Amino acid sequence: MASTTGYENDNVGAFIRKDPGSTLDYVIQWSDWLGSDSIASVSYAISSEAETSPTLTTSTAITGLAATSTSGTTSTIVLTAGTEGVVYTVTCTMTTSAGRIVKRSFRVKVETVHL
Repeated sequence: MASTTGYENDNVGAFIRKDPGSTLDYVIQWSDWLGSDSIASVSYAISSEAETSPTLTTSTAITGLAATSTSGTTSTIVLTAGTEGVVYTVTCTMTTSAGRIVKRSFRVKVETVHL
């Protein structure tokens, strides 16, 4: 049985499965990379080779939580929607208090997830 949570791998690399009806938090842990530095800001971009205007989107605020946030050494994006069968790339650009800039991306495959 395939995993329904966490990262899986295919011939391109790691990805996360997301059901199009789900609204979920995706967290990047920066602690190993930051050392004694801290997060000053983060921004996210969502792209897809299949869609010029991606339907996987940053959620609007959910029950008082921001759609993107930072807390200590983590950054979070809340994703909603997406088109069944489409793979999206979510790219986070993080700037540190010392002015260093780093980008990290992860892929999200949108498909109906069954137990």
